[in-house]
Amino acid sequence: MPELASVVTTDAEIDAAIRQAHIYEKYDQRVVRATYSDRTDRFLLRMENGVTHVIPRRLLQGLTEAEPAALNRIELLGRGTGLNWPSLDVAHSVSGLVAGVYGSAKWMRHLLGTTSTGKLGSTVSGGKHGGTKLSAVRKDTDMSLTELVREPRRAKR
Repeated sequence: MPELASVVTTDAEIDAAIRQAHIYEKYDQRVVRATYSDRTDRFLLRMENGVTHVIPRRLLQGLTEAEPAALNRIELLGRGTGLNWPSLDVAHSVSGLVAGVYGSAKWMRHLLGTTSTGKLGSTVSGGKHGGTKLSAVRKDTDMSLTELVREPRRAKR
């Protein structure tokens, strides 16, 4: 049986990492309240800074087939930096959602391939219900999701 490797981290390294985390903590995107509206089929994320983000459920990986009762049970993680749906075993980072990352790279490619330009475009531009501006989702291109939806052939392969 191969010998297991061990990683040694000193107290000084741990203390330095904690200090570094405290420096960047003020830039965290934090949710103070997250709710799901069965009527509109959207999540409302009320942020610490007063901004409200509205995200259609159909965009969120792991939540598309869930029952409304399970969608309403949202736990805030890490003082509001994460969202968890415990009965569904689904979690999303708030900074990712605010940046337009609604799941894994495979999920984002799925959204690009199966969502019509009009539907995704209304989310990208904010639509009449708010929406969230989407950022680039492909590692091999610097195009935004809006550009990828409008001009998919321009994306580098």
